[in-house]
Amino acid sequence: MAAAGKVFTALTTILVLTEVFNAKDKVQEINRQGSILGGSLMGGVAGSALVSPVCGPGAPICAFVLILVGGMAGGTVAKKVNDLYQEELRHFQELKSNLVYGA
Repeated sequence: MAAAGKVFTALTTILVLTEVFNAKDKVQEINRQGSILGGSLMGGVAGSALVSPVCGPGAPICAFVLILVGGMAGGTVAKKVNDLYQEELRHFQELKSNLVYGA
C-alpha cells in the first residue's frame, strides 16, 4: 500500500503540472487544481472516518474503496464549487468594468 500511495502521488503531481503547463490562464488553473486536491483530501478524510463504522476492523479492501470514493467525491464537489466561483468572479469583474468605464 505504501508503494501504491507513492505511485499515485507521483502520478497526480505529473497530471497537475501538465494541466497547469498547458493552461492559458495559469493562475486560474493553479487555483482549480488546488481546490480539486484540497477537496480530494477532505473527501478522503471523510471516507476514512467511515471505515470503522462501515467496514469494521480488518477489512483493507473496504477501507481502500471508502477512502477512494470519498476522495473522488470530494474532488468532484470541489471542482464544481470552484467552477461556479470562477464563473461568478468573471461576471463580477465584467460588471465592475462596466460600472467603472461606463460601458
